[in-house]
Amino acid sequence: MASQMEVATVEASARLAAARSAAAAAPARPRLLSVGLACVDVVNSVFTFPGEDQCCRATGQRRARGGNASTTACVAAQCGVAADWLGATPRRGSPDAEFLLADLRRHGAGALPVERPRCESAPTSYVILSESNGSRTIVHARGDLGELDAADARSAPLADYDWVHLEGRAGARGALETCVAALEGARTTASLELEKLDGVLDDLERRVDVVFYSRERAERDGFADPAAFLAAKAAAIGGPRVLTCAWGAGGAAAVAVDAAGAVDAFRCGVLPGVRPVDSVGAGDTFNGAFIAARLRGENLETALKAACAVAGRKVARVGFAGLAYPPPEDIAAVPSL
Repeated sequence: MASQMEVATVEASARLAAARSAAAAAPARPRLLSVGLACVDVVNSVFTFPGEDQCCRATGQRRARGGNASTTACVAAQCGVAADWLGATPRRGSPDAEFLLADLRRHGAGALPVERPRCESAPTSYVILSESNGSRTIVHARGDLGELDAADARSAPLADYDWVHLEGRAGARGALETCVAALEGARTTASLELEKLDGVLDDLERRVDVVFYSRERAERDGFADPAAFLAAKAAAIGGPRVLTCAWGAGGAAAVAVDAAGAVDAFRCGVLPGVRPVDSVGAGDTFNGAFIAARLRGENLETALKAACAVAGRKVARVGFAGLAYPPPEDIAAVPSL
């Protein structure tokens, strides 16, 4: 008679074989490569922001992984995409490198780290988070970790991915130009995030398929509404491409511009009933969820609402753990404007 251990072993083997068979039969998940920053966030929570030249006591402090591109990858991964992050890290085995890579794994994202062996520390963002309204102020210190360069980009396996997302960092222009050139005319969708206020990368917006603009960029150009800003951008740079602009508590807008210049435009609000707790990374969450929705084959309006729904779920929690692609009722709850 077989022992209990032998029976358990046979049953476990059968379960493993069944799991492997199911995995082989399942359709492959779409693949995203998100290129840019992973940094350490030191988040100090306060009841309300202090005034200039004032002192206040923090109600809490935490250390977290941050960085636009890495957060976009983490959110997309939790929304069902096979997402990897590509960026510079301190030397392999350093405390900061291990911390960042472990957090990416914890959120389901892979990593293609470009090691800087002479560097010990990651860039650090010092964040003040207001508990009264969930808003945040960030002071970023790059440190001595070198940005990605053209040589790093040339060795990246861009063609292995369905979508490559590029965080617009002025110091990484060489890497970004190399990626954009490699992706022009390719089957891979290329997107570019333009968040910062400088215009160093503005010429690249005409060479990618999707551009994610920040509210700050729109206000820099004199606009007080995302729809008006995107209409002006669509007229200026043409298509075919998709443009989006997230507006925090004001929702978001998106336009699709075809090769002839015809525009489909959508504007939506935010997920109702959300009490803001932590807005750190809300824009990156929007980007990751939007990419996930488009990779699922959603139309532009649905993708816009899905991105706002996930961003709403994010600001209602601390950090990014537990996010997921929104159920139909969440998408339907996001109002059209």
